[in-house]
Amino acid sequence: MTIATAKFVSVTHDLHLATDAESFCARFNRRCETTPIALVEAYIPKELILAVVVGGSIPLQIATGASDVDLMVVTAEAPGVLQDGDLATDFTTHTLFRGAYGGAAGNLSRSNVVCALADVEIDIDFLALPQLQDLITAAKASGASLTSDQVRILSRFKSGWLLYGTEEAAQVIESLARDNSLELRSSVTNMRNAIKAFGHAKVAIDDDLNLARYLGRASVEWTYMAILSALGCAYPGEKWLRVLNNELAQTLGSSRYKASLHNSGIDLLFPPKHESAVEVKAYLDAVAKWINEARRFIEEDPAFRFANRFCKQIYDVS
Repeated sequence: MTIATAKFVSVTHDLHLATDAESFCARFNRRCETTPIALVEAYIPKELILAVVVGGSIPLQIATGASDVDLMVVTAEAPGVLQDGDLATDFTTHTLFRGAYGGAAGNLSRSNVVCALADVEIDIDFLALPQLQDLITAAKASGASLTSDQVRILSRFKSGWLLYGTEEAAQVIESLARDNSLELRSSVTNMRNAIKAFGHAKVAIDDDLNLARYLGRASVEWTYMAILSALGCAYPGEKWLRVLNNELAQTLGSSRYKASLHNSGIDLLFPPKHESAVEVKAYLDAVAKWINEARRFIEEDPAFRFANRFCKQIYDVS
């Protein structure tokens, strides 16, 4: 693992205004005086690159001029140790972080680079094609478990823009779009986390009101994550509220999403400070009512209703 201490000052850019893969590449080229593919080739040999996808907030249309760029790279084999990342451009490429992750057999199955180019921070994930295929298979298997990081990776591939891809790699990535297994799994996990946090909040009333308030709020946020998953966005990132607030929500199926449910949830997400146990209890009562209403909304879709009923850790809270 390599961590650099290069001075990096973030300034705004216009990459977030891209509307598709073509416009993103054009804006990236103007800003960075190179292409996303050329940048990737600075870290890994060209012949190993099977696909490059821009994921994260930019294709979700929730990015800002200060957002970093998330590139997902599919490689022909385990990425292992990456190259230095030098680029022949007018801008200096600062590699801020370079590391790798071990696979099940101890092999380096995934690598990561964070670099700065033309004052734009770029996060690049390298994943071997067999590992991507394994993750997709696991997402569709009822008995398999995925970490939050694995859900993030798959969600970025699914919602991202393909900048370059061989036919084989493109078909693997496209297979993610053929069903909603990832969203079902994510929604159930988030709803389960919400109910668990709410249970801890109820217990905390007796000895720690601040903890009770915090856990109540956390259960609201987890529930929103479950809603977003049901709307088609398994991993919206830290700017998740924008997915609900901007026009993208329409493309995610939010014609089913009730304004009253969202508005009451926002009030619970940013509650005033409660000074007494009675006030905190009243807040948690309102949270419980909202969680149950949100779950009923999610379960308007039969697939999500079946998934929730199949999980014994999901039930009405009170």
